[in-house]
Amino acid sequence: VQVVTNKGTINAKACIVTTSIGVLKAEKIKFTPALPSRKIKALDGISMTYSNRVLIQLKKKFYRAKKIKNDTWFNTKCNSNGAKSPKTYYGSLKMGGSNVSLFGMSGQFAKDLGDEGSEAMIDFILNDLKSTFGSKFYKKYFIKAKAIAWSKNPFTLGAYTGAIPGKAKNLRRELRMPVGDRIFFAGEATALAFSTVHGADRSGKRAATEIYISPALD
Repeated sequence: VQVVTNKGTINAKACIVTTSIGVLKAEKIKFTPALPSRKIKALDGISMTYSNRVLIQLKKKFYRAKKIKNDTWFNTKCNSNGAKSPKTYYGSLKMGGSNVSLFGMSGQFAKDLGDEGSEAMIDFILNDLKSTFGSKFYKKYFIKAKAIAWSKNPFTLGAYTGAIPGKAKNLRRELRMPVGDRIFFAGEATALAFSTVHGADRSGKRAATEIYISPALD
């Protein structure tokens, strides 16, 4: 197997492809020869969802004043007002005992807000927090914030994966199948049970084991 990158070329007996479905479907990686049709069909049946994250650092006195404990979960009420995608979010108010709060939003609303940019995502969260914790919330407690829309990240081009209903396991099984005992696949999208970090971790171990017992290392 030869892997050609902008940093140079690597020659190996086998390789594991762990890039996201978003990157693969956008053909950011070229395979020569092309991937088999069954692999392309599996890719077509699995899509990337939209999800954004907003990190907000607050002064420690906020957590003391509001008596917020470590990893306090925060959910907003879901009120769609007739909208196709409710403007709702969730998160941890005191992540890991730090003075950082992490918030997330998903679905069409995440896409729409992500299209508006980082400032729009941050402003939405801050304005809603002000309605919960008082109009002086920003002035009294805010330090800084950072936001990211995973669909805008060129290394992911999306968040979690979702497969065609009723065909998830078949598609994911096909996606994880090696090509020619040389190219192996891992990552959250290939997990049959847990997805996200759990699935990604397990899939990496599974792919490494497959290489170890394959003819690739003979």
